[in-house]
Amino acid sequence: MDLPLVVGIDGSPDALRAVDWAADEAALRGCPLRLLYASLWAPYEASALSPGSSPRVQRASAAQTVVSTAEGRARSRRPEVVLAADVCNEDPVHGLVDASDRAAAIIVGSRGHGLSGVLLVVESRARPALLQAAAHADLLVVGARRRRDPMALQLGLVNHAMLHYAPCTVAVVPAEGRAG
Repeated sequence: MDLPLVVGIDGSPDALRAVDWAADEAALRGCPLRLLYASLWAPYEASALSPGSSPRVQRASAAQTVVSTAEGRARSRRPEVVLAADVCNEDPVHGLVDASDRAAAIIVGSRGHGLSGVLLVVESRARPALLQAAAHADLLVVGARRRRDPMALQLGLVNHAMLHYAPCTVAVVPAEGRAG
């Protein structure tokens, strides 16, 4: 079976826009879509719970509402996409990192940071050109070839440099297929 696209959801409008994009992308790729809500429910969130009923029940109900809303949105947008939804009692970062082992891609919303894409074509050496572009970016996306030698550096020198020196978030998109 194809690996799913995994979209992190939290009930925010930005997460729902990420669900829209992910549903469209899953339909385009012909792969499944997995919605993942992960939360540890920090102590400060307890103030949002109503007195009188079990906090555990209220947290489960709130999580189910987030998942159901996102699931309904994805199903109405792309009914042909195979859809799964999960609640994970884990920190969102760790939950999404764990899910990445079994995912074609991880998608998250911008949380209102207003991210937009710009295609920049520069004729120069890759590392300095990418670092210069990253200085004015919120996200730098670079591709990565699959390495056949398991003992070789799995990321090339350019990707390695971007991950260590770029002043913004870096997404490394692996090539399709498996090394073999």
